[in-house]
Amino acid sequence: MHPTSRSFLTVFCLLGASLPALADPSARVEDGGAVVATDGYTATVSLSNARIELKTPGKTYHLKTSIIQDGAWVEPTAPAGAPAVHQDDKGTNVEIVYPVTGNRQFILDVSAYKDLPGIYLVSKLKSLGALHSDYFFWSWEGNGKTPEVPGAVGPVARETDPATYDRIGAYDWVYLPEDTGGLALFSKQTVGFGPSTDHMAFLNAIPNNQLIGGGSSLNMGMGLVSVQTPQEAADLLRKLRARKIPALNVGVDMPSLSAVNYGRPAPKWARGIDKYNCWPFASCAPKQWGDAEIKEWFADFPLVSHIPNDPAIIARLHKARRHAIMYINFMEMLDSVAQKAVGPKGEAYFKGNWEQIVDHENMDLSKHPNWIAYDKEGKARQSVWGAQANVPGLYNTCLHQADLQDAAIAQLKKVMALGVDGIFIDNAGPIQECYGDQFGKHTHSDGKTNTEMYNLLMQRVYKVVKSYGDDKIVILNSGITPDQWAYSDVQMWESCLYGSGVVAPTTEWPDAKYMGELQADAERHGKVPVILSYFLDQPAAVRSDRVLYTYAYARLYGMGWGDWYSAMGNECEKRASRDLYAVDLGKPQGKVLANGRAYSRMFEKGIALVNPERQPQTITIDTPRDGDLRDVCFDGTLTADGKKLTVTLRPQSGRVLLWK
Repeated sequence: MHPTSRSFLTVFCLLGASLPALADPSARVEDGGAVVATDGYTATVSLSNARIELKTPGKTYHLKTSIIQDGAWVEPTAPAGAPAVHQDDKGTNVEIVYPVTGNRQFILDVSAYKDLPGIYLVSKLKSLGALHSDYFFWSWEGNGKTPEVPGAVGPVARETDPATYDRIGAYDWVYLPEDTGGLALFSKQTVGFGPSTDHMAFLNAIPNNQLIGGGSSLNMGMGLVSVQTPQEAADLLRKLRARKIPALNVGVDMPSLSAVNYGRPAPKWARGIDKYNCWPFASCAPKQWGDAEIKEWFADFPLVSHIPNDPAIIARLHKARRHAIMYINFMEMLDSVAQKAVGPKGEAYFKGNWEQIVDHENMDLSKHPNWIAYDKEGKARQSVWGAQANVPGLYNTCLHQADLQDAAIAQLKKVMALGVDGIFIDNAGPIQECYGDQFGKHTHSDGKTNTEMYNLLMQRVYKVVKSYGDDKIVILNSGITPDQWAYSDVQMWESCLYGSGVVAPTTEWPDAKYMGELQADAERHGKVPVILSYFLDQPAAVRSDRVLYTYAYARLYGMGWGDWYSAMGNECEKRASRDLYAVDLGKPQGKVLANGRAYSRMFEKGIALVNPERQPQTITIDTPRDGDLRDVCFDGTLTADGKKLTVTLRPQSGRVLLWK
């Protein structure tokens, strides 16, 4: 598995020890490559795939860019034109434009400067076609040693998780130690490391996922420098800033959304949702669900997803004026024979999950082997989640199969006939490509990708759901992609800011801010973007901070919020969660405001604030009036005086304040 991201300008700056006099940098084009050199550093760029061999005073590194394409990784291809070489009194650079599949270009600028050690890289993934979500990352050799980053009073060690791909975040510099000295990485992008099996170091763009199209690009900037100590990296940063190196100051291309087809607005009842939740897990829910239990669990949630296949439950939810949504997954399905073969655990999943799905008998892959998707080696594509969760019978599907598409619609009609208010479609693309036709497993009727065939199914699904009433809705767990609004009412961003199985944030603030700002256009068209965050793995000492952070973030940008009841830990946390669940801030009053490095927004009934930084912040904000505000989830009162309010925000936390 590779780190997921979607690019931004990538700049690698190799800065060596300060030298009294440096030779002028040089650039040349030779057979198969372009070379940029300065004292102690040589970057040789391949003209066939944009790979870079980077020689530094301390070590030689091999840099590679990986670009997403239909669920697979591709590299740039050989450019049609010659590289452009430029030299002036400041330094030299080479720019190379590589074609990339999907009507894209990869533009790489490699620079070196007079009186500065190192090599500087700016990379752009440019889309020449329609607007779509894109991503690429850089990677090179790591060694598993603990990196150091800027701290409050100096460099500090930043521990990494050797068991996974661990994004440690964005810093002005990161020191990557070697046996002697190390490499200083200067960038505004997200740095991460692969598991101990390969120790890969990688760089993700910020924002991590970006929409590009019509000539806009996903950009990254970074610098790498051979240094002896972390403090030397900190000192070099000041020199680089003074020179205003372009590679360290790349920007974000905000896309034009004018061409997005949003389709019809969501029903009015859905557009008013600020919170939603799922049917509680069996471990924390009553076994008998009467009217009292429905009221206790769902009083604050107008929308309840993942409901049981039980007409009586649906009727009780409707009696309580709750909207009942049922779960469907067309991207992954179960082979019950393979699942039962693993013994009791396999039987447990079959009984507790698969048998609860409407029409599961007719969707069983053991009866439809042609529905299974195959990889490039001709192997059946087992679900990644299934492999991790001891569900070996779960496989990815091939949507080229007409009988699968028809069976999916038949299943959907049986779900809607239960009287539900809509459906929640999990894993709503892009999905894994299928190569089964190349190995005689089945046939593909046209030249479309598996994702394109999936999207055709989604269009049919949306039409069927709306045939049961305009007030019925389709929710897609899609990560929120504009090209899917035409056939959905609600789109969900799962694992926003915090995910399952990890403590570190899954989302850097610039990514979250970018995504939040993009949703304004969807909201204007009557669509409903929502987030889902998980908190079970967050330490008890900061869990409430993380919960409030995500809720306040969602309210800043007008998105619905859900937690699958994961905010509930001990009894104190349960009380705090209930307090937050019951919050009603009312309609927003004004725009999102930046207060230093914190953010706030006024509402009819209160204020939402977030501090995305790793350090606490004390801020003073303007308020529309004087008075006391209740500090939600905390036993306290804050007072606005002279239409000013001073608040101290803990690191990576949020606050929700209600006027008394």
